[in-house]
Amino acid sequence: MKQVADQLSNSLLPSSQSTYLGEGEFLTLFPDMPQDTLIDYAHAVRSNTDRISFKWNNAMIKLKSSVALQEYKTPSCFDKFFNVQ
Repeated sequence: MKQVADQLSNSLLPSSQSTYLGEGEFLTLFPDMPQDTLIDYAHAVRSNTDRISFKWNNAMIKLKSSVALQEYKTPSCFDKFFNVQ
């Protein structure tokens, strides 16, 4: 998870926020990003994450990730996940 978190942190834009939700899931918010740009950006982040591998019990494990996109309009969504006041 640390490698994924590091990859996400390195991929964030200045206006982005990311958090670990648990069970291998992360939430990243990209406010004010046009939908076409967001889709391209999300695929690039997923592609970079899929390059992560690690050794466990003498076997190399390659990560596979997926991306789900959901538009949000109100600041309450951001506040709920990041406790911004």
